Amino acid sequence: MSSKLSQLLAYYEAERNRLVALVADCVAESEHKLAHHHAKALRLVNRKLQTFRNLADPLYDQKQSRLRHIGAIKELMATKAPEIPRSFFLETLRQAQQQLEELN
Repeated sequence: MSSKLSQLLAYYEAERNRLVALVADCVAESEHKLAHHHAKALRLVNRKLQTFRNLADPLYDQKQSRLRHIGAIKELMATKAPEIPRSFFLETLRQAQQQLEELN
């Protein structure tokens, strides 16, 4: 990854963190209109981060999708959905983890 791309990612990560904190502060202080404006800026920053991450790693979206899938499986396992056998969850989790490893 190029130095400039790394710098852009670091800058937008910091900006994202700053905006998340601002939104939380505004909501805590019931400044909803200002929170809305900060949230709008946060969406723009998140889109830019998504673009830069995809430039740094063309498989970024696929990896994130796999990670979300793994998280959802683990969440379902934690709720212990009684109508679904645990072996199903374990096999699905194993397959998702294997797919993620193949992308890395």
